[in-house]
Amino acid sequence: MSEPDSVIMTQLEIKGCAAVLYLNGIPITRLTPETVAGENCAVQQWLTPGENKLELLVEPGPTPSLARSPSFELDRREMTAVARLLKFKEGDDGTAQSGTMLAEARFEWEAEKPNTLTFPQSVFTSTQLGSSFGPWAWQSYPDLVLDASLIDEAQAILLELDAAVRGNHADRIWQLTELQMLDTARAYPALTEAYLRADITDMLQVFGVDGDPTLPRDPANQDFRLVAGAKLLELCDKDFRPSFRLRDRRRGQVVPFPTFLARVGKDLRIVR
Repeated sequence: MSEPDSVIMTQLEIKGCAAVLYLNGIPITRLTPETVAGENCAVQQWLTPGENKLELLVEPGPTPSLARSPSFELDRREMTAVARLLKFKEGDDGTAQSGTMLAEARFEWEAEKPNTLTFPQSVFTSTQLGSSFGPWAWQSYPDLVLDASLIDEAQAILLELDAAVRGNHADRIWQLTELQMLDTARAYPALTEAYLRADITDMLQVFGVDGDPTLPRDPANQDFRLVAGAKLLELCDKDFRPSFRLRDRRRGQVVPFPTFLARVGKDLRIVR
């Protein structure tokens, strides 16, 4: 369990390659030579009781559904990637040296390795975190099957999100994301339900200015995939970006909103 004045984060750093950091089978961070060289992400909402598995996938395939295939060969070049799970206390600067290392997976093209390697390369490690935040409800939900029916259900949820944002309906957004939000409050006790409800209202004020805040989606560009052992459906595009994105016209930015669905009773629901 994280201490009140601390937070558990993943950290991905790369040099000369692309890589994805997975925690318990969920893709958390993807970096390429065209992006930043390092990124931290708070992950207490993804921690599970007991063993937590950290994976580093180096040079993944071109789309989410092909991240682990097909295999391809690369000639030797300088290439390093490191995935870490760290605990930071309030005031730490976010570097690996300032935090407490909980787990680390590392890939380097060392001299003793062949001059040609087959990619993607996967490196696993794990750590025991005790009770963590207790089991999450989604862990006990049924496995999903990725078929046309599931994709249609997911598309309908995206349309509902669109309508709620365009209509400035904060209560409806809360209804759609309530399971996710309540788990967020559990993982980060400082983020109370009142705070999270107010955050939705603030978000609408930011994105509801000057026209349609949602970006158009092309199903041909979408590449939804099952993660977390098929418990969750990640709504993402072929370029690995979340399918649901908003447009901040005032700042000229596009803001992605990662969305993960699970089967809750008969319904598909947003749980992360």
